[in-house]
Amino acid sequence: MAEDSASPQTDDKAALQQVFTLLKTQDDTSRFVGLSLLRSLLDGKEHLRSDENVVKDCWEAVPNKFLIRLMKSGNGQPTEELRSMNSLAVAVVHIFTNLLSPDQVSGKKILELCAPLVKVTPVLEAAPQMLAFQTLQNIVGSAAGAHTFARAGGHKELAGPMVLGAEDRYAREYLKLYDIAWSAAHQEDAKRFILQAVTDSMRDAQNTATLLDVIAGISPQLTFLGEPQPIQIVICLIQKSIMMRPTSQVRNAAIKLASEVLRRVQPSNMAANALFTNQVPESARGDKPFAYVFLQYVLVDLRATIPTLITNLASTTYQNDSLRLAACYDIVAAFIMYLIQSTDVDDMDITEGSKPSTMPIGPDLLLKLRRDLNETFSLTLEFFRDRWDAVTAGAAGLDPSARMDPKSPAMLTWDNPAIAPEQDPIILSGLRALSLWLREDENPGLHKQTIGIADMLAALYKESMKADAKTDFRHPILVLLEGLLSASDEAVQMLLDHDGWDLFASDLRQTSQSSQSFATYMTDLIRVLLIIVTSDAVPQSREAWMEIPKWVSHIDIAQTKDTEAFEVLAELYQLANAIWAKAPKRLQRAAEKEMKQIAMNALSIVNHIDATGADQGLVDSFKEVVSSMGS
Repeated sequence: MAEDSASPQTDDKAALQQVFTLLKTQDDTSRFVGLSLLRSLLDGKEHLRSDENVVKDCWEAVPNKFLIRLMKSGNGQPTEELRSMNSLAVAVVHIFTNLLSPDQVSGKKILELCAPLVKVTPVLEAAPQMLAFQTLQNIVGSAAGAHTFARAGGHKELAGPMVLGAEDRYAREYLKLYDIAWSAAHQEDAKRFILQAVTDSMRDAQNTATLLDVIAGISPQLTFLGEPQPIQIVICLIQKSIMMRPTSQVRNAAIKLASEVLRRVQPSNMAANALFTNQVPESARGDKPFAYVFLQYVLVDLRATIPTLITNLASTTYQNDSLRLAACYDIVAAFIMYLIQSTDVDDMDITEGSKPSTMPIGPDLLLKLRRDLNETFSLTLEFFRDRWDAVTAGAAGLDPSARMDPKSPAMLTWDNPAIAPEQDPIILSGLRALSLWLREDENPGLHKQTIGIADMLAALYKESMKADAKTDFRHPILVLLEGLLSASDEAVQMLLDHDGWDLFASDLRQTSQSSQSFATYMTDLIRVLLIIVTSDAVPQSREAWMEIPKWVSHIDIAQTKDTEAFEVLAELYQLANAIWAKAPKRLQRAAEKEMKQIAMNALSIVNHIDATGADQGLVDSFKEVVSSMGS
């Protein structure tokens, strides 16, 4: 029994010794056989692969010059025999780049193989070609490997199959290789060369549809995609593909990639401007500008899919649909911002009388887009209502006290969504786009529909205030409410009925006391509360609201230093004053001390910032607070 159990180990040792002997000879045939046996042993014997000493001894026994000769064989017109030589060499190097330690993979012996690997990869057959790419990806993962790769030569040849429209897997592995190398390189000249090489190959690609699909599939992994050069190339690919009557697969890839580009460059709007500005030659554009054509594809996809979503909540496909439509909404939001900025620039140009219009879409097409956007957002609001009802098991308008807790067990078969509403990408992205549109477009029908989801907005806002909230809906909800509340007293009343004031006032105080005292959305919060206070739906301030003037009067102005903090403080003082001014006499007398303190603080700030040459608008804001108190 002991002999039987020892026999396999004895056989392995003998086989390894045979390999070492064959590799030491000067006969190429013997060394080729030795490499073949070594590959077979390491592929089939897990205990050998996991033994560091065995791996080290095997690697030291492999002659580098012979590997390089094998990879250089058949660079002209390779025969079957020469292809097998290439494949064996690549397979052996692949094994060791996976088994050796990172320090050994970035060592001299492996790095010597980088250039031959680059040159042989384009001529290999499919299976060994993937091994070659994986091997190179392992090598370039270190700074030394990336710098060696940049100096290796053969980059145009390596790009050749992708440029000529090779199978998508070649393009995918090629892009991943250059991305890994670019990320690992520390030397600026190496990073610049690698980025230029991959950008040139993307620009020269003949099959734009295939390349677009490949990039979209791996875009979250591509770190270099955030750089200006690749972004410009990707935008051109998107525009070319969209203007060539794309298939649904290409359209989906373009939408996904456009959304990824917009995500990478936030908060800058440069990519949005570039995305919607015509980048392709006029001869390839047809009679309609790219921005219009692309938006129509996006809106058609939204309008066609939204009505089917509610029946697929528990489906395994819902998550993919949700991500795709969220990308659509992100593009719509970016387009609305682009329209706003273009309109602002045009207004300035008209005043100056010097520049032509920057808007690429004519009035007739804009009118059509407006109708389509309104229809899309109407369907979106219907879905939000149904989506929320599917969780709360209630109907639109049902009193909040009669609704179920969204986290309670499902009661209906379709009340078990794959993603909870507060984690659904459609809701966050849809609210972002809707908030921008409602602020810019006066549509009574959309306003009324939006009032109908007040309970959902309040619940999502409350969920976002929790310390462990996974998604923060507050900013888009506040932007949405700013447009909605300004246009509708009914909306103000509905929000108050859903405890909106308590939510916002609590969040305002909580945010003002946090380490990030003046968060970016505080101005939005204050603005929404001001709209509520000054609304005709509010005859007078309520007693609970007087808490705001009390704690605002105790803010330590000595801790307020930068301009942004002073701006928020001025807005807080204005809110406190608006609440006090609309309060009953009894409540005004009770808060008189706090309001005098606010006026004194405002006067002190005026004296301080006026002397430092602060913005006159900011000075005037504090002066207004002082004068309103009769000081």
